[in-house]
Amino acid sequence: LPLADAESLQLGRRHTTGKECLPCIITTGDMLRKCNEPGFKPDRAAFLMPGGSGPCRFGQYNCFHKMVLMEVGLGDIPVLAPNQDKNFYKDFRQFTGDPTTLAWKGIAAVDTLYKALLAIRPYEAIPGQTDAVYDRWIKAVCDAVENDATLGRLAAMMQDAADDFAAIAQNHDRPRPRIGIVGEIYVRSHTFSNNNLIRQLESLGAATSLASFAEWIYYTNLTRKRMSLRDWSLGMLLGNSVRDRIQKMMHNRLARPFESI
Repeated sequence: LPLADAESLQLGRRHTTGKECLPCIITTGDMLRKCNEPGFKPDRAAFLMPGGSGPCRFGQYNCFHKMVLMEVGLGDIPVLAPNQDKNFYKDFRQFTGDPTTLAWKGIAAVDTLYKALLAIRPYEAIPGQTDAVYDRWIKAVCDAVENDATLGRLAAMMQDAADDFAAIAQNHDRPRPRIGIVGEIYVRSHTFSNNNLIRQLESLGAATSLASFAEWIYYTNLTRKRMSLRDWSLGMLLGNSVRDRIQKMMHNRLARPFESI
């Protein structure tokens, strides 16, 4: 899906009451905007909206989206909703192959590229150069993931990307306060939802650090391990522990070329 815009917000508000949290409104609008695109084929479409069983209303988004699709006459489009709790990785077995591993490689690579962008852009000597390098490598990573790139191929790409970022001329004569951005994962990560907060802070003379998307995956891994201990489910504990360790090893391998940036 393309990044949300004012049309997404407008469409989402038409189908919500105003009491819903912002991510619910915008993801609803994004879904409807895609459905309204010329050439959209409902019989070839599906939406992915993970669920959950905790106190956050996020777990009800997928139910609500199904209701909205029915309201607009597109109730046959499936909304896939793997539950982020006990069966998160098991739920993905309905797909061909293992999409979680492929998705994780993309998440780890993009997180690393974005961290480099935020570290360098406030100090770039030539305005716009860091964005150009970032955009080029984001496209390359997306293309690689879509073509099921191996971890080795992505690691080689990340080394080339790190070299490109390292070549960006920087000026550190002017000190900048560094501001850490935390909070609800969707809004903190979504530039339209947070009114491009990071660029606004940079324009005021700050550098920023954003809590990554991977942090959410690591956190849900941790909560599943705690559930396993509580329920004495040794199989689930072992499975989540092994996957968590493998994910961190993959993340570290992709981020290693950027350690000196």
